[in-house]
Amino acid sequence: MRPSKTTPIRSVLWLLSILFWPSLLQAQESPEIALSQAERDWLAANPEIRIGSDAQWRPYVWRRDDGTPAGIETDLIARINALTGANIRLVLGDWSEMVERARRGELHGLAVSARHPERADRFLFSLSPYSTYKYIFTRRDSGIARMESLAGRRVGVLRDNLAELKLLRGWPDIQPVEIDTPLNLAVGLQNGDLDAVISSANLLWVANENMLPDPNGTALGVSPL
Repeated sequence: MRPSKTTPIRSVLWLLSILFWPSLLQAQESPEIALSQAERDWLAANPEIRIGSDAQWRPYVWRRDDGTPAGIETDLIARINALTGANIRLVLGDWSEMVERARRGELHGLAVSARHPERADRFLFSLSPYSTYKYIFTRRDSGIARMESLAGRRVGVLRDNLAELKLLRGWPDIQPVEIDTPLNLAVGLQNGDLDAVISSANLLWVANENMLPDPNGTALGVSPL
């Protein structure tokens, strides 16, 4: 799976898709980007561009202890702002909340989202500067290492994460369980409420950073998809 695509809302397609990402490839050659009058007018009419993302998606984006965003996505956005004079700001929270706020028009778009035809009525998609993979997370003593071993089992995924939900459709005997945050996914797996979790590698960061207790003395096992 290579699901990480930056997803601007329809109104800013030209701004993030046509202008920004291709221009980043030439950033070292050109210290600035020449904007058209229409682009300058759009930026003037949108002095703050709010882009939502999950708060626990290392290494792409996460929330520092002081509440400010960090990660690859913040560096990309800082470069875009420097080259164009735009004021793009990341808004972090639970992924399902960010998706719904973008649908309602409260946010201009989403960052670190996969390309989904199901959302084409509200979103257009830009080129991605990076990719990621999905993994099966289990307790190490579970004996689970393949998707086929998950038949009839409770498998956690992040709520409203279409990339993971669509992946599970290939194994209809799996029981998908949508959970609001990566931390709650890791806790559910550690406590035995879930048999497995489908997630990116950020789940390991979440588990390690929060020093989750492991009552049976076992640890998380990880298998690539």
